[in-house]
Amino acid sequence: MITGDYLYRVYFLRSGGVKVTTTELEQKRQQSPSLMAAFLAIVYVGVAVYFLLGWAGRQSLPLIWIEMKGALPLYGLLGIFGVVSCILFLRGKRWGAYGLLGSWVVAATLNIAFPRPVNFVAMVMALLLVGITALDIRRVWHFLT
Repeated sequence: MITGDYLYRVYFLRSGGVKVTTTELEQKRQQSPSLMAAFLAIVYVGVAVYFLLGWAGRQSLPLIWIEMKGALPLYGLLGIFGVVSCILFLRGKRWGAYGLLGSWVVAATLNIAFPRPVNFVAMVMALLLVGITALDIRRVWHFLT
């Protein structure tokens, strides 16, 4: 048994059983947090603040949102849940990825439950953001704990 800095453990990854040392895994784990997750955390903070302040009456909102008073706290809680999920993902936890997936499903459900006019460009940008983040999660999935 070899100990110390040169402790080698052999991990067989799904990609053909490649032998990887512990130090190589640690280097890849350090690279795993992405800028996309950090960007999503900032976006979710903005979402939470915007909707919770609007619900409290401290933020001016478009008329369509004022008519849907019940949706504002739900979107605010969704923003808080998204921030927590992004932080967990940035810390290398699989629960962060599960939380992001759950927040996307809840957001889609809320958008169906509370219909409103949606800009096509905004919808395409949101789908691109979700798609790029999903590809990023797929890339680092093996290194999440």
